[in-house]
Amino acid sequence: GVSPVEYESGEAVPIFAELVDSRKTQVPYKFYDLPICGPVGELENARKAKRKSLGAKLQGQASVVSPYSIAVKSDKGCTPMCQITIGSKKLRWMRKLVERQYRVHLTLDSLPVLMRSKELNYAVRGFPVGFTAPPHYTGLKEDEYYLYNHLRFTITYREQADEFEGVRITGFDVHPVSIQHDLVDSNADLSRSSIASCGSDSIVRNDPESYLPLRTGPTGEPLTILYSYSVEWQESDVPWSDRWDVYLMGSPDDDVHVLSIINAIMVVLFLTGSTATIMIRTLRNDIALYNELDDLEDSQEETGWKLVHGDVFRPPSTSPLLLSVATGTGAQIGTSLILTLICAILKIINPM
Repeated sequence: GVSPVEYESGEAVPIFAELVDSRKTQVPYKFYDLPICGPVGELENARKAKRKSLGAKLQGQASVVSPYSIAVKSDKGCTPMCQITIGSKKLRWMRKLVERQYRVHLTLDSLPVLMRSKELNYAVRGFPVGFTAPPHYTGLKEDEYYLYNHLRFTITYREQADEFEGVRITGFDVHPVSIQHDLVDSNADLSRSSIASCGSDSIVRNDPESYLPLRTGPTGEPLTILYSYSVEWQESDVPWSDRWDVYLMGSPDDDVHVLSIINAIMVVLFLTGSTATIMIRTLRNDIALYNELDDLEDSQEETGWKLVHGDVFRPPSTSPLLLSVATGTGAQIGTSLILTLICAILKIINPM
């Protein structure tokens, strides 16, 4: 966002879900294409909070309300959402998503969700659908695929009564967890059910002994998944104006962007050089031919671009000032676009 938003304690804040995409393929999917819980209901302030920056609009991001319920400064322990059963066909598709490293992107108060490590000094937007384990780790003959079905949200905020009223959100982090929850009856109410693996006071952690594998049962039974999440609010000293600084940290896949930019620039330079070479050779031959014809007393009828050179260089008969203004405006827009791209590449500005 370009302007801060103050929230009151206990106020519901919607989390928006965007496309599920991967750097290994160009095919994105919608968030609710995944076998995940449906939205609980559109919040009253969801439309107001659904503000898009210029970068988000240019990228065509389509946001939908996610099924996660968040209230300002209200911590939540492990909260079960729903229980979903998926068959073998959907399982194969989910395994492909994990293999191709698809990531889910969520936003809260216009902040993309981050997976970050202070020890390794990196921050990555979004979280993966799942992960793979090699055979030497699992003891199987091939890679095993696991699903992240629990999300631990950490939201940082800032309060400063002498400057503003309310709470400003300054960070939005997630820690995905893969866990085999204890399942309940399909007709049971999850909010009232007692689930040992998802207690309100327990902290769900990644444990190799309880990872949730993406595979059917021994006799081909469908896989039943229990989704859950937890929320922790932490007060922070980071001012609202500096909350985007962490997104400019280096991430493990930043080199992909650099190589793509260099590749695009080289292609443009090559095509520009080829086009310029062809035009120069063609015009040189035409100019030489016309110069020879000028020396002849009895020249043949003129052909080619020389027939229209008078029209090209003649000023317009109507509204010459309007044409000049339009041309100047186009040059300004082009210059602004180029300078913006250069500043974004140099990380001087943030396009999001």
